[in-house]
Amino acid sequence: MPYIELFHNQDDFQAFPDPKTVFASDTKRYLEFILPLATVSLSRINQDWRGKIHFVLPMEPFGGEKSGVVGSETEKYHTYLCRPNWIGYHINDQGQYTLAADFHYFLNEDLDYRDDVSLSEEALQELKEVYALKRKSYTKNKKHFQEFGALHQSFARRRNGKYSDDSRLELTQKLGGFPGWGNWASATEFPLTKVECVDEEGDPCTSPLPVAEDGSRFEFIGSIPAYSYVDEHPCNLLLFYHPEQQLALTTFDWS
Repeated sequence: MPYIELFHNQDDFQAFPDPKTVFASDTKRYLEFILPLATVSLSRINQDWRGKIHFVLPMEPFGGEKSGVVGSETEKYHTYLCRPNWIGYHINDQGQYTLAADFHYFLNEDLDYRDDVSLSEEALQELKEVYALKRKSYTKNKKHFQEFGALHQSFARRRNGKYSDDSRLELTQKLGGFPGWGNWASATEFPLTKVECVDEEGDPCTSPLPVAEDGSRFEFIGSIPAYSYVDEHPCNLLLFYHPEQQLALTTFDWS
């Protein structure tokens, strides 16, 4: 059943994983720009797959003068997998990620010394504040999840030391199946193919899937609400996987 809402960890799904299991090297460096939200066992999606894959969220975009989507102002550092609103990763044998681009793909990288980005003092301050706010929100929510085993609405209050189940925030929206159409498929350019599928009512439909550089297609892993994990990031995070090339690809559906 692809439409799956999870509210707590399971054997094959873990929210807020240890960053050392997510990134292949220099974890501290990766955490400057990217936050690990959740890890899924690939066998949950396809019984023939082994290993794990991760939902990870960039700190950007930030708005301001350089508003838009992540990567929209750093064309000089784009790669096939890393472009506006899309970020790809190579996966090693331990299931850890390496960014498929230079860190300059992110606007905030080495900003004081860049010759390809010009920000006003106001925009520069906003960029720093957005990074700080998102990191603070992530840290707060991670601590809450570790203490209570779930995330809860900001207005929720405990009774007898417990939160009610109906105040929980969903950790996932969909696992497996097909992504369906959304803003992510049309907001920016990325090679897509259209595949035949069946909807929840059993009726025939079509769905887009991204295409790798050699023309082969990615498979859909799932989508999660980024805003459950990071309050200041109002989008859905979609994750795709290429089993032959060991690639993870992420994009963002903005409301």
